[in-house]
Amino acid sequence: MAEDSEHTEEITIPAMAVAQQLIQQASDYECYSDQVAFGMTTYTFNIVFALSAVDGLKSLATVRMSAEHAKIFAIMLKRTIKQWETNRGAPITVPPSIVAERHIDLETDW
Repeated sequence: MAEDSEHTEEITIPAMAVAQQLIQQASDYECYSDQVAFGMTTYTFNIVFALSAVDGLKSLATVRMSAEHAKIFAIMLKRTIKQWETNRGAPITVPPSIVAERHIDLETDW
């Protein structure tokens, strides 16, 4: 805030105002997703969340983040899932067909 003896004036940086609006909108949004797709560009990772529907997929949200943020996100997600499995007392079982379809090796990828 900039102040002088006669009045107080709030200085708003446009990018910050837009960011604050986006944060408010995002905090009000909640959905369930049963599909996810990943993409990347030189500087950005994209995660697209979707929902299966009778007439195809309905895109729900695209989350874009830096490479650094994506890596930390993946690490924190893995930790959270492992903690959930520990608390539950059993690992999450994934059907072999899904593992094979996505070329996942549970020994090295998990």
